[in-house]
Amino acid sequence: MHQKRPGLSPVLWRGHQWVVTADGIETIAAPAYIVLPRHQLALVADDLSGYKCVLDLLDLPWLDASDLWEAWQQAMIWHSDCFASIPEVWRQFIAQRTKQQLPTSAPSSQRRQPNAA
Repeated sequence: MHQKRPGLSPVLWRGHQWVVTADGIETIAAPAYIVLPRHQLALVADDLSGYKCVLDLLDLPWLDASDLWEAWQQAMIWHSDCFASIPEVWRQFIAQRTKQQLPTSAPSSQRRQPNAA
């Protein structure tokens, strides 16, 4: 996970909090600017509990897990070359483990707004 540089690369898919860009997956705006680089998307946690990039985000209190999960699914399509070395059956298993790790998001009306205390 890296701090985001100014300006997004070309956007391939847009969610509420996350976008898939030519560089990977990025947050759209504050409270934090985060880039999950495309070349690191397919890194798997040592215990096969899921994709390391996604699991590293679990402690973020403002995380919209459902939007991140949708961005992740889109990234697997747009950046399929990054996942090409992982057999499909393993990809599905690891993706399911990743999804199980994500917290359930609050309904959009209850989501924290950026800069909200």
